[in-house]
Amino acid sequence: YVKNEYIRYKKNPVYWGPTVEIDQLVFDITPRSTARIAKLITGDCSVSSLPKAGELAVLNQHKDIIVDTKPGLNVAFWAFNTQKPPLDDVR
Repeated sequence: YVKNEYIRYKKNPVYWGPTVEIDQLVFDITPRSTARIAKLITGDCSVSSLPKAGELAVLNQHKDIIVDTKPGLNVAFWAFNTQKPPLDDVR
């Protein structure tokens, strides 16, 4: 683990369960969306998440990249404390 850079997972040779097909997995921490897209296009990474809406057209131009989209499940609300002024006045 390198803080704010990456996490490297290595295959456990004595794992009791089924064997995995890869020897290591690198979770690259890339905060900028454009940098993530660049790494995906150049083959520096295999999977990326959370592209910006404007970047989807760029990704769709690459036949070797599969873009999977799902509707967002974001729920937002405002909560008001009606026990304190001025919101405690029902008028």
